[in-house]
This record gives sequence, C-alpha cells and structure tokens, in this order.
Amino acid sequence: MEECCAVCVEPMQYVAYGPCCHRDACVECVARLRFVMDDKRCVICQQTCELVYTTRAMGDYTESIGESGFEKLAERARSHELWHDKKLDMFFDDPAVFKKVKDLRGLQCPACVEAEAAKGGEGGGGNPELLEQHASLKHLKAHLRERHGLAYCEVCLEGRKVFVSQQLLYSKGQLDKHKFGGMADKDNEFGQAGFAGHPSCKFCKKFFYDEGMLYTHMQTAHETCHLCRRAHPDRFVYFRDYNELEGHHRSGHHPCLHPECLIKKFVVFSSPQELKNHEGMEHGHAMSKAERKEALRLNVGFTVGLNGEVVGGESGGGTGANPEVERARAQARDRAAFMAATMNSVESAQLEAVMRVSATTGAEGGMARPPSMDEFPDLAGGLGGGGGGRGAPQMMRGGWSGRGGGSSGMGMGYRPGGPTGGAS
Repeated sequence: MEECCAVCVEPMQYVAYGPCCHRDACVECVARLRFVMDDKRCVICQQTCELVYTTRAMGDYTESIGESGFEKLAERARSHELWHDKKLDMFFDDPAVFKKVKDLRGLQCPACVEAEAAKGGEGGGGNPELLEQHASLKHLKAHLRERHGLAYCEVCLEGRKVFVSQQLLYSKGQLDKHKFGGMADKDNEFGQAGFAGHPSCKFCKKFFYDEGMLYTHMQTAHETCHLCRRAHPDRFVYFRDYNELEGHHRSGHHPCLHPECLIKKFVVFSSPQELKNHEGMEHGHAMSKAERKEALRLNVGFTVGLNGEVVGGESGGGTGANPEVERARAQARDRAAFMAATMNSVESAQLEAVMRVSATTGAEGGMARPPSMDEFPDLAGGLGGGGGGRGAPQMMRGGWSGRGGGSSGMGMGYRPGGPTGGAS
C-alpha cells in the first residue's frame, strides 16, 4: 500500500523527519510548516526539530540515520555529500529535491517564469533558472504591478498558508471579483471549490480570509451581549463598541445605573427582580431597612398540579395577579376538594354496610363478628400493614384495635371463650 503524507494526504515520494524519526510528512509540507508558519515541530509528537533530514520515501526501507546521524549532517554537507538549506535547516540527499524546495520558497516572478518556460517549449531556449530572485516581497509586488499589471490578493497572502510562489495572481478587475466570489473558475483550480468570496467586517469594512478569522476579529475588536448570547446561542450579534452595546443594554435589558457599576461595565441583568436583588446586596448601605428588605425579597408565583406538574407561573418576580395562574389554582383546589369528599363518602358507606352485617350476625348467633380488613378495601390501603399514624385506629388481622401494640391474630376487645380479661 502506498504511503501518504499525514498533512496533505498525498502519496509521498520524499519524506522529511527530525531526530524523533517520525517519517509521516512529505518534504513539501515540512518545508511549508518551517518557512510559512515558522513551526519546527514534528507533526506527530510535536517535538521541536532544529534539523531535518530529507530522503526518498521507501516504506520500511526508507533510510533512517538515527539520533547520532543528525550530529554528522553538517559534516556530510561540508563534504558535499548532502545539500543544506540554511534558511530551513533541512538537509537533502537529492539535489533535485533541494532545488525544488528552494524555488518554492523563492521570490521569483511567476509571470516571468511562465513566459520563460513558454519560450523553452517553443524552442526559443528559455531558461527560468536564470531569472532573478527579488530581494523582498514588496519588490516583487512592485515588479508585478509595473511590468505585468498583476497583483496578489492581500487577504490571501495573509490567510492562505502556502508559499508566495503558490499564490494566485489577478488583474485589477479580477481582484475585485475575487473578493466577492466572482472568480470561481480560477479559484476552484487552486482547490477552493465552492469559494464564495472573503467575508468582511461591517464595522471596519475589512476583508478576512475565512469565517474563522472573521469570528476571531469580531470577538476581539467588537462587543457582544452576553445575555442575548445566553438566550440564543445560535445567534451572533455584534456591536461596534461598548457605547453601542450600552445603548442596547438600556433598551433591551436592565443595567445597574449606580456609578460604581457604570465604571465596571457589563453589570446588566435580564429581569427587574435580578436588578433589585443586586441593588439590595451591592448598594444596600444607601437604603433604609425596609427598602433593603423589599429589594431582597424574591417573589415566586406558581401552582403545582395533582400530578406534580407546574401549571402556571409568574416570571420576572412581578407582583401583579396573573388571571391564568389564578384560574389554574382555583381548578386545582376544586379538584382536590371533590376527591376528598368522594373518598369520605365511599368510606362512610363501606363502614355503615359492614356494621349492619355485623349487627345482624350477632342478633342471630348471639355473638357479633368483628369486622376484618378485607371488608374495608379503601381504609386498608391507607391504614393497614401494622403501621398507622399516632392516635389513629389500626386495622388488625381479624378486627379493630384502639391501640397500636396488638400483634396477635385477634382484637384486644374480644377473646374466644369469655370476656376480655376474664377466665374462660
């Protein structure tokens, strides 16, 4: 299986690695990291690699020089065994790869290179290698503008992390279209499929390379309301400066207007009740005792239904009556009263029927049968099981007991064979 670079995911022909010996990045990506981004760390272990060795990628057969081999790289370069790029501190065992990397980081005019290459293709003897290297990027920009009427996109120069030789050139008309996504054909060739232009800051009128850079700018250079962000995390609303944000606080929220809080800034609340509590706690020394007590009072209004559900509430701690809440409270009270009356009626009817049967049985057989738990299904569920509240009669297995200490199978008021406490 062909090995691919861990950065660009392209098949590796030449690999570059440091003393850590992680051979997972191609030579072009390592050179771009070291030159464009000034990052000398290994892409795998993040160890800083002051020296890098470049050789052909051959899988398990790739040359590995070990840590001791890096100490001899400078000596091998002096003996012309290796080629050393002093700008990148990279050593090459192939002069063609050394030249390719040097050209990538160079400042040759791309238009002149292309023209010379075209002459060579036509048999005119063009040689791009003889073109001069410009002393600085500023000098190259001036040459492109005056000689070819071309220019780089400044936004792309800052945001697109590639070599200058890999940046795209635009004419004046093309550059204006490019910023607003009007050069899709040319940009797509560079690998920017779906490029819709550079986003801009509406306050600064400045373009940024992508949405990530624009977000960083908005978060650091402008203001956002933390209360609105908390209420709507998916919305990103920004204000030019704190004065504009303060106007939003006064119109849409409840800021503290005490001089100390105005100096601190961002002391703002989402409800009048929170503001009152803040004033009572932070600025209560200037209030009377009654005013501070009123400011610290938390007004809560809600109703809990029979199923434990909250059926109404008053937000913001207001003191005014809410018709819906009051209606829900009245309905809950009516339902509770109706259920209590129904339970009392059922229990009374059951008790009366059992006592009537007990009296009839006693008249016929000469002895009244004590009522049992099975004859009081509604009472047994709440009073049975040997527990019961204090002072309430307890249902025993076989009869009623006025005391909670009975544990035998019969009631304390009846004993077979004779009256209570007597001999049989």
